[in-house]
Amino acid sequence: MAKICADIKPNGLNQKDLVDLFYMIVTSMRGIAAKLDSDGSVTGTDFNTNLDACLNCIIEDSKGNRVAVVNDESSTLPPVVMMSPVGFDKARVTDLLYMLFNAWETLCEQLDADTNPPTSTDYEADAYTALFTHIVENSRGNALGNGANFYHRTGAFHQDKIVDALHFIVNGIETFCEQADTDAAPADSNYEALWFTANITLTVENSAGSRVGN
Repeated sequence: MAKICADIKPNGLNQKDLVDLFYMIVTSMRGIAAKLDSDGSVTGTDFNTNLDACLNCIIEDSKGNRVAVVNDESSTLPPVVMMSPVGFDKARVTDLLYMLFNAWETLCEQLDADTNPPTSTDYEADAYTALFTHIVENSRGNALGNGANFYHRTGAFHQDKIVDALHFIVNGIETFCEQADTDAAPADSNYEALWFTANITLTVENSAGSRVGN
């Protein structure tokens, strides 16, 4: 049965659900990347390595599951962001959003440019550029994203805009997985079942009333 109410909304979210969703997003992105690495129809075998290079986070969900991707900080990569249901620094959420935007764009670009190209070469256009319509600036002063709808800056926690950005990301994951399932290459056909339907078990409603998730 479909949920009557969204779990995460611009005017209503709790810390547990927010952290759980970030955990789901990171594990879904990494799961998709690992699946591409093992997909024989795709030449690249470093999707997961390249995606992980964009992340610097340790997230523990409400069930005690933990995902940790830790890299040395640099001029573009901020210090590690730590989140758990019992606490996180709201001022660092923009850093994590930047990492997720960057990781997802990197994954889509790599698949489009693979030497054995996928059936469709518009993953970046469809699952990133068209959907991620905010700009995010991290604490190192680096900015990325698309459009001019909103500009996220470190230190601010605009709940409604953060929920909108999370909607972009979850929508992007679903869009990517659906396209991968229907394309002849990548050859595997259960991206959506594994890394959207089964793994993202919360529903996000954006400020326009659109819902995505499970």
